[in-house]
Amino acid sequence: MKNTLHEQIYADAREQASLQASLVQSAHNLAADVLGNCEDRILDDGKKASKPEFQGSVVVYNGRTITDHDDYVALATVGDRVTAEFVTPADDAGTPFTEYWTDDWEKKEAMLHNRDGTYYLHVAVEKEVEPADSGDEQTENGVVLDVDLNVDGYLAVTSMGAFLGNAD
Repeated sequence: MKNTLHEQIYADAREQASLQASLVQSAHNLAADVLGNCEDRILDDGKKASKPEFQGSVVVYNGRTITDHDDYVALATVGDRVTAEFVTPADDAGTPFTEYWTDDWEKKEAMLHNRDGTYYLHVAVEKEVEPADSGDEQTENGVVLDVDLNVDGYLAVTSMGAFLGNAD
């Protein structure tokens, strides 16, 4: 799907939006993933899928379009790069920042969302770990898919749909 989409929109998107190649590729990869999920739902599961809609503006950044610094990032735009400072809690004790915003975790891709004029940068982090022992009963599949700092009343949502921590 990504190759077909690339062939159909890449040149026009670069010309019309004056975007860097990496930003166009990130945008069409996101669109292809969303469309692929609909296709899987319809073809593989035999279910209906609604037309995908994006709420607000979304920009996907990868290693070529984002440069990470300790307190800020530099983001590629249609013009020059812009810098954005990280806004973190004044007292980050007990928040995901104390665990995931360290040198042990590598900052990877990011997704910039514009919601009602306020921008949110969701940064994915990755850490090399040893495979979990299958006898370890303290892990749920050993994976947390998402840490959403904007979940009302909670600090995180696990891959199993459990809400963790108290944000207050």
